[in-house]
Amino acid sequence: TCFTILAVYINAMTVYMLPKLFDVPDDEIGTASSRLIYFSMPFTIVATIGASASYEILGRKTTLACSYFFSGIALYFIPYTAPSFFWLVVLRCIHAACFAPSASYPLVNDYVVKSYRASAIAINGIGVVVGELLCMGVFVKFTEGLSQYTDFTIIAAVAIAFSAYFAYAVEDP
Repeated sequence: TCFTILAVYINAMTVYMLPKLFDVPDDEIGTASSRLIYFSMPFTIVATIGASASYEILGRKTTLACSYFFSGIALYFIPYTAPSFFWLVVLRCIHAACFAPSASYPLVNDYVVKSYRASAIAINGIGVVVGELLCMGVFVKFTEGLSQYTDFTIIAAVAIAFSAYFAYAVEDP
């Protein structure tokens, strides 16, 4: 749920931010937001590969907590890259690399008995839906009318709060 909230929020709010802070014309918003995702994909792929080693070397708790913490830091600075689209791309790539480990966690295999793993994955799917509902129904509505700087400060604080939660709640196997 927390992963989905942050992933959906950054993509949704970027679409609102592009014309306001980066002077992207309305008819080019789709192209610009697609470029942000396209350019960040190689960083996501490499970081996902590195996440596997990180989970084994640093542990689950440290990797998840650092992933959310540094993602929060990157989220905070995103609106401050305006009006440079180049620096927005750079920061989105950094964010993608920081956030990738949170998408490829081994917690189900670590903590769920083999015969219940399918149920755990199904519950995870429900968490994705709940995360999308919370993001679009609560966070986007809550931050509606606020400045882009305030929007990203709030979501950065949420990411850092999740980081603290993972640092406290996750136990390494």
